[in-house]
Amino acid sequence: DFTPQDVEEDEAGEPIPSVEDEDIKEDNKLKLEPGMQWKSMPGCRSYLKSLAIQDIFSFKQKQNNTKRYRIYCIGEDHVDKEMVKPCTWKVACSITRDHHTVKLRKFVGTHTCEADGKNHVKQAKAPWVAQVLEDFLRDHPNMKPLDVHKEVWRRFRVELSYYTAWKAKVKMFEKINGNYEASYLVVSELKKQIDIKNVGSLVKWYRHGETGEFVRFLLAYKASLDGFVNGCRPIIGLDGSFLKGKYGGCCLSAMALDAQNGLFPIGIALDTCTKTLRYCSPFYNVQSFKATYAGFIYHFDNEEDWDKVEIGDEVLPPPLERKSRRPRKQRIRDANEERPSKKRVCKLCHVPGHNKRTCPMREQGGTKGMPKAKKR
Repeated sequence: DFTPQDVEEDEAGEPIPSVEDEDIKEDNKLKLEPGMQWKSMPGCRSYLKSLAIQDIFSFKQKQNNTKRYRIYCIGEDHVDKEMVKPCTWKVACSITRDHHTVKLRKFVGTHTCEADGKNHVKQAKAPWVAQVLEDFLRDHPNMKPLDVHKEVWRRFRVELSYYTAWKAKVKMFEKINGNYEASYLVVSELKKQIDIKNVGSLVKWYRHGETGEFVRFLLAYKASLDGFVNGCRPIIGLDGSFLKGKYGGCCLSAMALDAQNGLFPIGIALDTCTKTLRYCSPFYNVQSFKATYAGFIYHFDNEEDWDKVEIGDEVLPPPLERKSRRPRKQRIRDANEERPSKKRVCKLCHVPGHNKRTCPMREQGGTKGMPKAKKR
C-alpha cells in the first residue's frame, strides 16, 4: 500500500516548499543569456513581458518596430538621496539577416532600483491575464473578477486592479464562447443554414430600417412543430427570461407538455426588450432639447442709429377706450366739483372730530344700545 509522506505546513495551513521544489522553480525561471534568439519579434516581446512579471518590475519601450526592440526598467535608484538615478536594467534586441529570427544584442541584467512593495507590474494587463488563465476559466466558468485577482496573485504574486481582472474575464469568455459583434453579423447566414438543413422550419429575423441594428429573432424547428401537433397535449406555456450578456435583451420561449408531463420546446424568440424611451415623448430627448435652443437672437443697433421712418410707414397707437364703471381707486374730480370732506366722523356716535377708538362714549359705558353707523 502507498502511504503518503507527511508534509510540513506553516501556520496558515499551506505546505512549506522543500529545497527540491525551490531547485525546480529555479530551473524553470526565465533568464537572459548573451546571444539568445527567438523565432519572431512577437515571441521576443512575449518572453520579455513574462520575464518582467516573473521578477515583478515594469519597463518602458524605447524603440519598438519590426526590426528593433529596446526596453528599460522604469524603477529608480534612491541610494543617493541628493540625486535620484534611473535603474540600469535594459535590453536591446534586433532582427537577424533571415528577417525572422530575433537576437539579443545587448543587455544589463542587474537591477539597481528598489521594490515599491505594491507588486504592480504595468505589463500584467488584461490580454496577458486572459492568456495565462484560459484553462482556469474553462474549469471554473462561474468565477468572478475577484477570483481572477486571487488566482493571479497565487501564481505570480502580482497585484491586479478590479478593472483589469474584469476585462480579462470578458476577453477569456469571448475567446471561449465567441464575440458578440461577430455573432450578430452572421444572423442572416444562420437563417439560410437553418432553412437549408431543416426545411419547413419557421425562422425570421428583424433589424432596424435606418440603423441596421438587431431587433428580433424567431426560431421554431419543423421537428418541434410536428412533434407538438402529433404527440403533445394541446397546451402551450410561455416563459421569458432576461439576458445578462453585453447587450442584454430577453429570451421568450414556447413550451408544451408530452405524455409524461415533460417539457417539450416549440420555439424561441430573442428580442432587445422594449426600452423605456419608447414610452417617452420624443420632445424629452436631448436632440429635441438641442434643436429647441439651436437658434440665435442677434442684437441690433441703438435707436439713435436707426434711419428715419419713411412717410407712410408711421404707426399710430390704438384708440384709448375707457368703459363706464366705478373707478377702482379714488376718482379724479373735475375742477368744478366739490372736494370730498376730510373731517373724521366717529362710527359710534357719528360726531366729527374723532374716531371710534378715541370716542368718549366708549370710555363712559360702552356702545350697547347705540344705533349702528350707516354705510356711506
